[in-house]
Amino acid sequence: MKKNKVLLTKTGDTYNCRYVLDQTDIIDEKVDKGVSGKFPQIIPCRLEEKDNQREFIYEIGNKVQLTEFLKKEINKKQMLTLLYNLLSGLEAFGMNMISLSYVAKDIQYVFVAPESLNVYFIVAGVDKEITDLNEVRNFVKDVICNAHYFEMDRDNYVARLITFTNKLGTFSVGDMKEFVNQLLIDMGIHIEEEKKKTEKKEEKTANDKVSRIGVMQNNAKMVQPGASARGSVPPMPNRQVPPMPNGQPMPGRPMPMQMGPDGKPMNGQPMPGRPMPMQMGPDGKPMN
Repeated sequence: MKKNKVLLTKTGDTYNCRYVLDQTDIIDEKVDKGVSGKFPQIIPCRLEEKDNQREFIYEIGNKVQLTEFLKKEINKKQMLTLLYNLLSGLEAFGMNMISLSYVAKDIQYVFVAPESLNVYFIVAGVDKEITDLNEVRNFVKDVICNAHYFEMDRDNYVARLITFTNKLGTFSVGDMKEFVNQLLIDMGIHIEEEKKKTEKKEEKTANDKVSRIGVMQNNAKMVQPGASARGSVPPMPNRQVPPMPNGQPMPGRPMPMQMGPDGKPMNGQPMPGRPMPMQMGPDGKPMN
């Protein structure tokens, strides 16, 4: 990618970023086909075309520009964590055959999540070239040299970081990552273990949120009209069959059976489940 084609603007607290492609630019499909979903270090982007002009549009969200973050006072743990995450991202790209020439290696085009100190890169899968590791070295040195350090950190860890980046020979992202990791271990910080704990905590929080939403939805269904407080269907009201005049039963319905002292049906009473024959008078009406 070409850094001069990255157009970054800021409106209030919102960043707008796009990368303008040339007509001859060929997009690497491996990067274009949603690879950002597999690598959290890549800022998600979409390809838009208008008036024969193609652009990558980046969704930066609530992340902070690295140049702005480095202006704040940073203590030793924060700086080492930031560097570890930055080097881990660059290492992940290399290990997964994503050319570092696709990555904008400039502190003004790198973003940080202030709480987790995770680092995010702008990646444009065009103009693939051989990666210049000296460019990567200078990029890491820019991060170290542009930071505003906490004055109470009296040890020489910053000088040791700069000395490591100035080592003769080919710069190695993996070697420097291990060096930074050792500095963290010397402080009693095992960053990978802390990352796993943080991920589990975030996953638990997300699951709890989903569970609470499910409970709220169930409660909403339970209190809807026609449902009782416990979610059961309200019982049907008891319906009493009004008796026919003169105590005669309704046609087709059994008359209550009367039992004698011996527990047997009294003579003249109908058998259970069978209606008693209705006796009619001369006028055609039921007899009393």
